[in-house]
Amino acid sequence: MRYALIALLAVHGFAHLPGFAAAWRLIENAEMPYRTTLLHGRLDLGDAGIRIYGLCWLALACGFAIAAIGVAQRASWWLLLVEALVLISVLFCAIGWPDTRFGLLANLLTIALAFATLHFAGNGLAVRDTDVDALWDRSAPGRGPYRAAMASGLPNPARRFVEHAIREGTPLASRVKLTMHGEIKLGRWYPFCAEQVITANGEFVWAATVSMLGMPVRGSDKLMNREAAMTWKLFDLFPVASAAGDDVTRSALGRLHGEQAVWLPSTVLESNVSWAEPGPGKLGLNIADPVRSTEVHLTLDDQGRTTTAMFRRWGDPDGKGNREVDFGVFLDEERTFGGFTIPSRIRAGWFFDSERFESGGEFFRATIDNAEYK
Repeated sequence: MRYALIALLAVHGFAHLPGFAAAWRLIENAEMPYRTTLLHGRLDLGDAGIRIYGLCWLALACGFAIAAIGVAQRASWWLLLVEALVLISVLFCAIGWPDTRFGLLANLLTIALAFATLHFAGNGLAVRDTDVDALWDRSAPGRGPYRAAMASGLPNPARRFVEHAIREGTPLASRVKLTMHGEIKLGRWYPFCAEQVITANGEFVWAATVSMLGMPVRGSDKLMNREAAMTWKLFDLFPVASAAGDDVTRSALGRLHGEQAVWLPSTVLESNVSWAEPGPGKLGLNIADPVRSTEVHLTLDDQGRTTTAMFRRWGDPDGKGNREVDFGVFLDEERTFGGFTIPSRIRAGWFFDSERFESGGEFFRATIDNAEYK
């Protein structure tokens, strides 16, 4: 769908060139005769005026071409530009009626496809984030390949978890880059697409585009250098939400440790991770951290596949003040990327393993479209 929008924007831009060419007498035929009048002859611009009018058509053609490039590059401003161009184009089509009657239909098609693309394109329209790229491109020490002997001394459920999650000979990754799409609950459910980088040394960036009633709200959640922040803007221009400080950092650290256990399984072989076996099919791991350690509890099936993950996370999900609250994830499907088998479809939220999860705690559903490791 994204490529269809790019093609339509390019064709739409090209379709504005005859308006320029006719006004400048570069072409002249029965379908597009040279006229200096508009509005059915009611407004006479003269030769100079109609040339300026033609330049406006040329500017629109260039604008639609730039919008196509913006969609191709997943820029943050493309939808705002398309909306402005369609509005101006409709105005010019009305002024130039009836010669421009087909332009109105093209504009309706363009805006409809733009919103449909934003809604359905999945990770194809996730906006590129400079912090995501910087964190992913940062150099990391090589750690060698995974060998089964590395898990031989672990408790039995931990060994099954590692052997299921990491294929023999796979280089032990220090970071993962995820592309995903799904729904997030902000009063009601809204679709999103996102990219995320998670590192073994305690940092992450989640950058997303949320489609709220067809309007893009873009932003990111970040944990860098043991400080977390979130910033969200409508059309990448108008602030919607932002937060930072100790409470945000404590919550982000819990999220980091849970996501490391789920999506960066090589992390569990680090020296700061200790293991417990609380019961059959249960696996506990404590991820030690100088700021905030986290106990992550996993449920495993007979093959070692993780089906749920739960931990205590700092937050205020019900307006009663920040505190430790049960947070968890249902891990419904899995896929293998680059030798790592990870959950690929999840449901997450507060008050996990209780009725409150289903009634209001669940707020995040995602499908992993791709994962890269290094």
